[in-house]
Amino acid sequence: LWVLKQGQAGAGFEAGMPVSEIVQIEVPRPRFFDAAQQASTPEQIAQSQAALKNVLDMLKPYRDIPGVVADEAIYWQAFLLEKQQRHAEALAWYEDIIKQPYPSTQANKARLRAGLCCEQLGQMEKAAEYLQAAQGAEDDVGLLSEVKLAQGRALSKLGRCQEALMAYL
Repeated sequence: LWVLKQGQAGAGFEAGMPVSEIVQIEVPRPRFFDAAQQASTPEQIAQSQAALKNVLDMLKPYRDIPGVVADEAIYWQAFLLEKQQRHAEALAWYEDIIKQPYPSTQANKARLRAGLCCEQLGQMEKAAEYLQAAQGAEDDVGLLSEVKLAQGRALSKLGRCQEALMAYL
C-alpha cells in the first residue's frame, strides 16, 4: 500500500508499506451508511446506491485490510436490493461478504440477511443453514424476530417440525 506522508518541512513523499504489516486503518464511517439503512422511497434508495457504488469503487481493492469499510458498503448495497425485493441480487452481495478468506465484521449480519433472502427465494435448505449458523441478532429485536420467523418457515417446509416449533417459540 502506498501512502503519501507529509514530512516535518511540509514536503510530501510517498512511502510503501506491505499490507501484511498493517494492523488497522482508521477509515471514517461514511454518513450515508445511516441514510442507506433508513432509505425507504425509490429516490432515497437510488441516491444511497449511487453513493455506495462510489465508495465501493474506491475501497474494494483494500477490503481485506482491517478497518476499511468496503464490506459494510457491500452489506448496505445488498440491504437496499433486498428492500427492492431483488433477493437474488442481494443474496449474491451477502455471499460475497461471507465467502471472503479474511474475518469480516459484517459476515454474521450478512449470513442472517442471506438466510432471509434464501427463504424469500424458496431455497429452504440453504436458508435454514444460514439462519442456524449465524449468531448475534439478539441486540436487534426486529431482526431477531424476522430471522426466527424465516427460520421457522424454512424448517417447517423442510419437514423439521420440532425445530420449526422451537424457532417460532
